[in-house]
Amino acid sequence: MTKVLHYQQLQSDERIALGQYREQGFGIRAIARLLHRSPSTVSREIERNAPVAVYSGTFAQKRCTRRRRLSRPAPKLVRTGALFA
Repeated sequence: MTKVLHYQQLQSDERIALGQYREQGFGIRAIARLLHRSPSTVSREIERNAPVAVYSGTFAQKRCTRRRRLSRPAPKLVRTGALFA
């Protein structure tokens, strides 16, 4: 029987470790082994969050948090809105 792996996003400490490993010159597969993640996950993370050639874990976490916040729909009722009574 094959083991089913469920998708799970990288945590902030994993992003910081990924940045440190990249600075030390580790390859994607080596980083994936150290983080116990798929090489494709590490590759996508670097591609998504390294706008320039250098990956920063802190910067990546800020971008992730911002994308998460902006992906949610705006509330229909706000306290200062005309519909709120």
